[in-house]
Amino acid sequence: MIKLQAKFFLSLILFLATVNGFSQTKLTTSDFVDSIHSSKRLLLDVRTPKEFEGGSIGNAKNIDWNDRDGFEAYTNSLDKKKPIYLFCLSGGRSAKAADYLSEKGFKVFELQGGYLKYQHDQKTIPDSVNQSNDEISLSKFQQIVKSNPKVLIDFNAEWCAPCKVMRPFLDEINRDEQNGIHVVFIDADKNQGLLKVLKISGIPRLQFFNNGKLSWDHTGAIEKSELLEAIQDL
Repeated sequence: MIKLQAKFFLSLILFLATVNGFSQTKLTTSDFVDSIHSSKRLLLDVRTPKEFEGGSIGNAKNIDWNDRDGFEAYTNSLDKKKPIYLFCLSGGRSAKAADYLSEKGFKVFELQGGYLKYQHDQKTIPDSVNQSNDEISLSKFQQIVKSNPKVLIDFNAEWCAPCKVMRPFLDEINRDEQNGIHVVFIDADKNQGLLKVLKISGIPRLQFFNNGKLSWDHTGAIEKSELLEAIQDL
């Protein structure tokens, strides 16, 4: 009996030691910024190079999570004794990268809400956004939501897995003339200024406008049946 108890406690100690070797923490914008400014930190922007070119945080190094071979090759060369701070656009990719790195034994700090939340909290983009030719202005967005009695806005991105899953049935809804719903797809990466003004900090994000007025708002993945049930009587 004593030997069994000893083995149990030894196994428990080894388990806790293993768990404690992996550390992963989500930080608010203020805590994240304070941490990376307090001393020289390894800061990784795990978005695509195209996203990175549009702006980033501090002296972040761009290591694309979607380029798994490149990401793994780079991180395998890092010192596990040094903490890693990372972020993506809204938190989806950084969460996966943080899981991967923590399992490898790194101490990881992740920016909660990603770059969109950072922009909103830090107010790095003013309300009068200087927009590129491809970006939708607030006035143009207001015209879009009033362009049809029923308008469903889908804020999405190429890298967003749930967005890709939802796209086929959103296309079906848009083609269905009987429901009278006009679906508009807005690329979050190309319209970060608009998202900031609208206070949208996560995707996929669906907004349903009835005669120009916001009637329904949803963040995250959703099934077609659930979506139609939510908006059919609005």
